Amino acid sequence: MAKGFSGAKYKAFVREKIPVRLHMSLILIGSAMAGVIGSKIMQLIGLEPLWLRYVLNVLVSYVFFLIFIKVWLLYISPDRKPESSSSDLPSDIVPDLSGGVSMPTAPISETFQAAGGNFGGAGSSGSWTEAGDVSKVVSESGPASAVKSGLDLDLSIPDVDEGIVPLLILLALGLLLAAVFGGAVFLVYQAPTILSEVALEFMLSAGLIKSARSMSSGSWIGSVLSRTWIPFSLITALAGVLGFVIGSFCPGAEKLLEAIKACVL
Repeated sequence: MAKGFSGAKYKAFVREKIPVRLHMSLILIGSAMAGVIGSKIMQLIGLEPLWLRYVLNVLVSYVFFLIFIKVWLLYISPDRKPESSSSDLPSDIVPDLSGGVSMPTAPISETFQAAGGNFGGAGSSGSWTEAGDVSKVVSESGPASAVKSGLDLDLSIPDVDEGIVPLLILLALGLLLAAVFGGAVFLVYQAPTILSEVALEFMLSAGLIKSARSMSSGSWIGSVLSRTWIPFSLITALAGVLGFVIGSFCPGAEKLLEAIKACVL
């Protein structure tokens, strides 16, 4: 590590000189939009059951959350080489190992830019006719049929009064919304602590070298996961519960709005 480098002062620099709460808000918005797009794609391809789709939506959002964190780290990395000289910053905050390492001195809020990307994917193909033939053979065997019946009994939902169904859907939806907004508020509020720690881990994992492009995924990922897995795990679980409730008591609904119109209003 460079002589005189102070991790505490570097984290203080990130907290005080970079609008980390604004950046965290943009990261969360981008992650939510990725989840919405993923949900639409899953609906178009007919992914079932509903609880699985909801769980995958949250996981897609979390993956893009990590991607956007990495983009943010690359954005603030010293390798950006702004026009201004690095001599404007204290040498004990940002080390100069190769004579070319510098931190951006211009207000980051003035230079922050976001760029979109094109995402492509391909689905797998299969033969539903063959799958139907296999299921037909399995259903004709006595023991397999008995096992299937047993699984149906274990996974069946007991009958409930129709008047309770709207309450169950609203309760599951309310808990999910509370977790989503609560998690977002927590991450934005804790953004100075979270992002400054992640930025320091990023620098250390790069070995404080001149070019940030030469590094691979390092301990910064562990730092992000350790501080964000609880809210995202809670949101994932509640999203699965909401999808399970809708799929069990309002099976005709393919979307949340359809479930509200058909089973709540």
